[in-house]
Amino acid sequence: MLRTACQGSYCLVAASHPQPAKLTPRQRRLQKQRNQWKQQRQQQQTAPPPPPPPRSPPPPPERRLHQGLGTPDAATLQLECPHFDSCSGCTLDKQLERPPVLEDAERFFEETGLVHFKLHTGRSQRWRRRARLAVRQGPGGEPAIGLFEEGSHTVTPIPACTVHHPAINEAVQLVHEALAACRIQPYDEASGTGQLRYLQLTAVEEAPGSGQPAAVQLVLVWNCQPGDSGQGRRLQAFADHLWQAGQLRFDSTRLLHSIWCAAAMDGLSRGLPGNLARSPAPAFRLSSAILRHLRRANFQPDRTNTILGPNWLLLHGELWAWARLGGVDVCFGPGSFMQANFEAMGSALAAMQRFVPVGATITDLHAGVGTIGLSLAATRAPRWVEFVEINGQGLPLFQHPAAGEAGVRRLLYLSCGWPALKRDAAALLASGHWRLRHAECFLFFPGSDHIETLTVWDAAGCAGSAEWSLASD
Repeated sequence: MLRTACQGSYCLVAASHPQPAKLTPRQRRLQKQRNQWKQQRQQQQTAPPPPPPPRSPPPPPERRLHQGLGTPDAATLQLECPHFDSCSGCTLDKQLERPPVLEDAERFFEETGLVHFKLHTGRSQRWRRRARLAVRQGPGGEPAIGLFEEGSHTVTPIPACTVHHPAINEAVQLVHEALAACRIQPYDEASGTGQLRYLQLTAVEEAPGSGQPAAVQLVLVWNCQPGDSGQGRRLQAFADHLWQAGQLRFDSTRLLHSIWCAAAMDGLSRGLPGNLARSPAPAFRLSSAILRHLRRANFQPDRTNTILGPNWLLLHGELWAWARLGGVDVCFGPGSFMQANFEAMGSALAAMQRFVPVGATITDLHAGVGTIGLSLAATRAPRWVEFVEINGQGLPLFQHPAAGEAGVRRLLYLSCGWPALKRDAAALLASGHWRLRHAECFLFFPGSDHIETLTVWDAAGCAGSAEWSLASD
């Protein structure tokens, strides 16, 4: 059993050997295409080699171990953010393609015998789709929305953050203006007073894959104490103002569908309009092409550093936010875990698809909303996909299959923390039951000393077969 560094810190996908079964039409088509590809490959191998091309000057040496994905040369990655010197969010502003942790990862995999370990990079700006920002009072009495300074609870505003999706910065500006217009007080930690504590902002497309401007799923983290009936009225008025201002400012078209509320606390329930407090039935929908996708409130009465509380209330808009990742549409609630960098996650999913044979049986561990398993289900025609969300402190790994037994053939391990992966990889190698087949990493958080690493493991002693070999070529 391997112990995790933190709950939900990684995702494991196990693929077992497909059992003989009647193929579906789609599987037959894929098998036919694979057989045709094999025949073409055999013909190419038997054909006489082409004449050598004319000699040309050798190309300049390439940067080792780095590969950009549809973006400028990885060697040019810079942050170029006006808030870098004062903001605690990013720690690197130049050479983002060489986070310090990468050197240790390169050394580790070189010692295991892997010589093709790569870091995949993407855009360095406008990539962050979800942000959580604190709301406090600034030194001049004005609201401050941003991140805490390192080692303190003083908020540094970051209105022009370059890693945020532009729609997030637009939504922050709208909230800043609405605070003054509605006389909403930022939270004061010393006294425990004030209404708005934090914001969570998630930029999603109205229709996944449409390329339309992103809308923002906005969560208001509200300081609500039981018995304060005035909080419900303040919250509803603030949300109504935000909703209308967002539509009129950024979008001229409206499609009414639904707004619903569900009472989350006794005091808030008494302060809401009666029809909203009593019924979750849909009333109308308001759609925006730029700013407003969904507005929710989250209630956090405890005076702790925990950002989100346990109680939720939908105020305007749609229940779910959708995103297209790895060839499939996935829905997220405001409390769902999601990767903030959709581009990097899409690249990781594409890499994982190469290592899962068509028709395999898949188990997605630490599945969350099921992004990885759903992507593999959509692209690898599996016989079965099982999603498991493990909330314990340990993860039982798979018994090595005895001779003649059908067991787990391949393990895909996508880790969001290099120290945890390094520790677990060392334990897997030491067990003698698993063979490290492949490793690569992704720059999910440009500007930080952080990499997400994908490792592929095959059960030791299992005889190879064509479909398992070709899946990784």
